[in-house]
Amino acid sequence: MRQRPDWYQCARAAATRASAACTAGALARARAIAVSSSSAAQRTRGRTTTPTIKHARNTSHFREHRLFLAGTSAIPAGAEARIVGASCRICANNGAVSTRWYVSWVVATFFWSALPAAALEPQGPLPVRNFQPIRQIFLHFPVGAAKVLHDGEAKLSVETTQSNVIATDHGRIQALLKFEQTRTAIRGALGIGSGWEVAFDLPFLSRFGGFLDPVIDSTEDLFGAFNPERKLFPNNSFGGFWVSWDGRVLFHGPRQILELGDLAFSAQREVWKHKRGHLAGRVAIELPTGRTSAVWGSGTVDLGAGLALDYELWPEHVWLYGNLGGIAPLGRVTQARLALDPFLQQAVAFEWLWSQRTSLFLQQELYTSPFRGLHSSVLEGTIVELAAGLSRRFGPAAVWIAGVDNVSGVAQAADFSLMLGVHLRWDPGPLSAPQLAPCRRRQLPANRH
Repeated sequence: MRQRPDWYQCARAAATRASAACTAGALARARAIAVSSSSAAQRTRGRTTTPTIKHARNTSHFREHRLFLAGTSAIPAGAEARIVGASCRICANNGAVSTRWYVSWVVATFFWSALPAAALEPQGPLPVRNFQPIRQIFLHFPVGAAKVLHDGEAKLSVETTQSNVIATDHGRIQALLKFEQTRTAIRGALGIGSGWEVAFDLPFLSRFGGFLDPVIDSTEDLFGAFNPERKLFPNNSFGGFWVSWDGRVLFHGPRQILELGDLAFSAQREVWKHKRGHLAGRVAIELPTGRTSAVWGSGTVDLGAGLALDYELWPEHVWLYGNLGGIAPLGRVTQARLALDPFLQQAVAFEWLWSQRTSLFLQQELYTSPFRGLHSSVLEGTIVELAAGLSRRFGPAAVWIAGVDNVSGVAQAADFSLMLGVHLRWDPGPLSAPQLAPCRRRQLPANRH
């Protein structure tokens, strides 16, 4: 557990002083009422006995106080109840505490609950990637943290993303994309040795009419940023997926459910470790396991390398994540044998640790295109997206939800993507064999003659 900061200790001391001040104030009022009551009794009855008030702590309840009165003969009827009520307002029926003390306790508890009771562990950024239907067939690094899993620690994730796509092109490149795509990926990761992590990503893709059109239309109308191309197609319809160049078909994707995409493997190694951050290098390879005829895969082997950084900006509150990577497709695609160039991806993410179980995220992602010289907004151009979401931890599992919005050209990226994911982590123990200390031969004492 981390050492609590100075502001935490100050807040705790302030809460304690507030409770003590309230109790002291109640006792002072009790003494004043007792003296006034005894004076009234002396004037009316001529008695001079003065009550003595003793304050004791009830061992069964730390906050409860009792008043023991001596010389009660000088107390008129009802004075004892007034004295007890002034001290802690202990009701004879239910033992309710005073209003002022209760308010102070509620306020102190509220701020106390906002303070971290234990070291808050970050849950990492949202694993967003490029969901544009054509560019996603190439290798991409999901946004991730630099901290790797411990030796033997494993993580299994199931993530599904619903992307709404609508784009047209009317130049030399003719294109029509109107559908929704579901990308469901099974991702596994395993910590190996000291500072190494290996992972795989197995995606399954589906295309159909979808269900997000009415929600997107209402949101765009609300903010006055309506896409005119949406009026060309009925809501939740599969309008088509094809791209042609001078009459030659480059990409054509039918409506289909659950097709295998390209399988990817990756490895990550921590190269710098600090108490407030990490830096790691990443490498990856994507294999052409998806069918190219229906745009489920690229048909080429892709290689990638990059860096990942995470840093604790505000201890136990805000984490910063940064990703930078380069991808090199090794081959040509489509029947036109289009040449591909290396492309870049970049991401910046912030995680706010709301509590020990809940985190809030705000991210920015950027992707360049592997296509050059086609003068097509669908195939070329830089994609810029914003993502926001939250994650909730339940023991070894975590559930997260996020929305990804395109802030670049309409035709360059998926209009909007809704993401859901479940992560499960477990640590059965280190995989590497424990190192045994070398045996030392016992020295026998020399025989003395």
